Amino acid sequence: MSHLKINEAIKLDTLGKVLEGEDVGFYIRVKSDLEDTGGYYIFQSSSEAFDSAETYDAWVQDIESLNQFFIDSRWVIDW
Repeated sequence: MSHLKINEAIKLDTLGKVLEGEDVGFYIRVKSDLEDTGGYYIFQSSSEAFDSAETYDAWVQDIESLNQFFIDSRWVIDW
């Protein structure tokens, strides 16, 4: 079992807006899926309601991968 923690710049189940990095202006929501898959979903959309054609999701397998996803995206998010 990993003892890693989620980077404090990442908020779960909280709507955020990308201010810097990839996809500036997009909205972000991170959802834990530990009970079903053991990982995390990252939802991204150009619409605050997540109802636009530009709505995407990604899944990562663990905390380390989630932290790396945010590092790679170079996101600064207004939560």
